[in-house]
Amino acid sequence: MKYIYIFIIVLFSTIYAKSQTIQANYTVTKDIYATLPSGEKKAGTLTNTGYLYKKDGRYIYFEKPNYLKDYPDGYIKIQLDGSNSHLVGISIDTLQYLAFVNMDSLYKYGRGNSSGFGRVKENTKQNFNPDFYEWEMLNETKVINGLKCQKASLSNKGRLQWVVWFAPEVPVLAGPFTIIGVPGLVVEAEMVPLKKFYKLDKYTVGKDFPEDVFHPKEYLQPFVKLPDLKKNNDPLKQSKIQKQAELTNQ
Repeated sequence: MKYIYIFIIVLFSTIYAKSQTIQANYTVTKDIYATLPSGEKKAGTLTNTGYLYKKDGRYIYFEKPNYLKDYPDGYIKIQLDGSNSHLVGISIDTLQYLAFVNMDSLYKYGRGNSSGFGRVKENTKQNFNPDFYEWEMLNETKVINGLKCQKASLSNKGRLQWVVWFAPEVPVLAGPFTIIGVPGLVVEAEMVPLKKFYKLDKYTVGKDFPEDVFHPKEYLQPFVKLPDLKKNNDPLKQSKIQKQAELTNQ
């Protein structure tokens, strides 16, 4: 009976997550470092505004830079000793980190930036299994701006990739950039390898928005098909949903 109850909770949360429209805005900061002979040196911090839209099982996320007027030439200049300087390239795209996820058909689109991380500017398409993203749901909780949040992390080959605080009371299945499979609205997040931080500014539930949000002009360009992201078929491992349900029921 307990497992039937858990299954009903998870199923209801999944149906609810697919049936609601959600809009969310984020402040996104990214620390930029230069690799110099003397070691790494921080060149500056870039700030973007992130936009997340959800309708049914579709999600789209993108960022708009707030720093273009400060670095119109596409680089940060670091003054070294004497007259020597070092240039760090940054993206000057007006739309960045564009990512679309379809949780019904289980495929995602992505687009790299023109400089910095993701130097190749192209559209990609990739199918994925929902259990591929093996988030570790942690017991730590805290209240952020009135939302009770739970902590989760994601590692790849033993290397920490994401640390996320999410709000289960706002059930969604995808979030900023490459976050897929966290069962709640992302309120704070750190993408560890990129030294990038996300903070939720505001969100609305149930407000409609134009369908063309899901069809940006950038996606009119050709796509490169990437290999599918398949789940680990090890039967000794608990599924992500089972782990989530047990934590929810504690």
